[in-house]
Amino acid sequence: MTMTRKVLTAAYVHASQRPGDIAFRVLKDGAWTVLSFADVVAGIEDWARRLIGLGLPRGSVVFFVLKHRHEAYVAFLGAMRAGLVPSFLPYPTPKQDAAQYWQTHDILLARVRPSAIISYGANVGILAGMTEGACGHVLDLDGFAAQPVPDVALPALEEVEGDDHIALLQHSSGTTGLKKGVILRHEQIRSQIADFSAAGDIDADCVFITWLPIYHDMGLIACFLMPFVRGGSIVAIDPFDWLARPDMFLDLIAEHRGTHCFLPNFAFSHLARTRDRRRTYDVSSMRAFINASEPPKEETMRRFREVFGPAGLRDGALQVAYGMAETVLGVSQTPMSADASVVHVDLPAFTAARRIRRVEPGSPRSTSFVSCGRIFPNIEARIDAAPGEDIGEIQVRGAYVFSGYYLNDAATTEAFDDGWFRTGDQGFMLDGEVYVCGRIKEMLIVHGRNYYATDLEGIVSDIPGVKPGRAVAFGVQEPGAPSEEAILLAETELVDPAAIAELRQTIRKVVFDRVELSLRHIEILPVGHLLKTTSGKLSRKDNRELYLSLRQGGAPVSLRPQAVPA
Repeated sequence: MTMTRKVLTAAYVHASQRPGDIAFRVLKDGAWTVLSFADVVAGIEDWARRLIGLGLPRGSVVFFVLKHRHEAYVAFLGAMRAGLVPSFLPYPTPKQDAAQYWQTHDILLARVRPSAIISYGANVGILAGMTEGACGHVLDLDGFAAQPVPDVALPALEEVEGDDHIALLQHSSGTTGLKKGVILRHEQIRSQIADFSAAGDIDADCVFITWLPIYHDMGLIACFLMPFVRGGSIVAIDPFDWLARPDMFLDLIAEHRGTHCFLPNFAFSHLARTRDRRRTYDVSSMRAFINASEPPKEETMRRFREVFGPAGLRDGALQVAYGMAETVLGVSQTPMSADASVVHVDLPAFTAARRIRRVEPGSPRSTSFVSCGRIFPNIEARIDAAPGEDIGEIQVRGAYVFSGYYLNDAATTEAFDDGWFRTGDQGFMLDGEVYVCGRIKEMLIVHGRNYYATDLEGIVSDIPGVKPGRAVAFGVQEPGAPSEEAILLAETELVDPAAIAELRQTIRKVVFDRVELSLRHIEILPVGHLLKTTSGKLSRKDNRELYLSLRQGGAPVSLRPQAVPA
């Protein structure tokens, strides 16, 4: 495998050695923009000069709040080239709660105090008002890019790409908390890309097909910086285009002979479910469909292979990776020689005793886990389990574990245990491979047994009548009750009360049959009513509050007639 370089150095090497090779194909509003490596480096230098011309302090933060467009990639790298610290933030969409979005970002802006924000349209005025002069420049991307490029000198690469220089901030937020700026340094990114590329067979011949937003770590690192550094080609479309026509993704694989993609578990289910059964597809060029960012599910992987095996899906192409923004991207991946392995375990031992006892596939009262592979060479992992238990928090340390959250010492201190990063994920190790159960904060303890919200949501999302990917589970403990109870909210397009009542009973039965859990309440809502975080994930915290308001009679009037309480 060829040497893995730092991001900016790699850009210049590719532009020198392969100037005409395609780095990006980006679809926006039905039109493709194609950028060669030479185009990218020219754009990087133009953007760097524009930003230097503003007089921004070296090492200060620049926020990009942009929709999907090719300029986002180049401007981000240009900020890096100028010695600044770029960070993508999600842009507001009609599907989000506007008040929540701006309130969350008001808190973030007050903490970080960026030297510049680059956005578009009406956002520019809103952001300028929020920062009240504390941010030196709030700029419209198109207007700023239309200005002449200043004739200013660029710093030497070694001045801005030192091992310990901050390369970027990745603002990571889950479903339960405010955003924290993960500090990632140039050498950490290089080391991570080297390890992941070796595990995933990522080289200059790779073609990445992606719809993932680049304000997420998987979109930013896995589907932008990693293939770019390795000299591959990136074919990128807007997430909303993918949602509108999922099989467009499959068409792009065939058209561009895609080799790699990263997808969350739900997307595998969505592609298999929404494909056009009258058509034939060709995925024979794909080296790896990598399942990441959510705990992988055996049924999802099995169904995807059943559906796309006839389309040329290679043996070993169904891969799983595990990681988080705090490790740049990943800490493990399954071997490319075979599909991810699956282990079946005794369900009562798992939920009640937190022990892993292997059983044969199909055994009664069993559940399954999909391996996330072996830990990468430059990282260590341990399971912080209680005595007599096999399941505990996954903790990691090593070359690309982040050094802290930006201007947030309290969160940084809380995140580490004697040098080990506390991932917040529950899991176990078996035969040298890591298995992820779910997030600690998302675990429900019901009458002494442990359940994971992602498991429940995955089960319910696969039930006909439920809008795929639109289910949320959480626990609520009533005053005086001896235990938490499991609550499930799901969206449906059904409107007939009888059909909704039948759907609720189906959900209750399927969940009990699969994991032996009786759901205390099930709320069926019309599509569009579950609340999302600013990064587009369903928010358990906000939806828990929604549920409590429904139960207490405080929900908006528009919800009450359509919500069908259990």
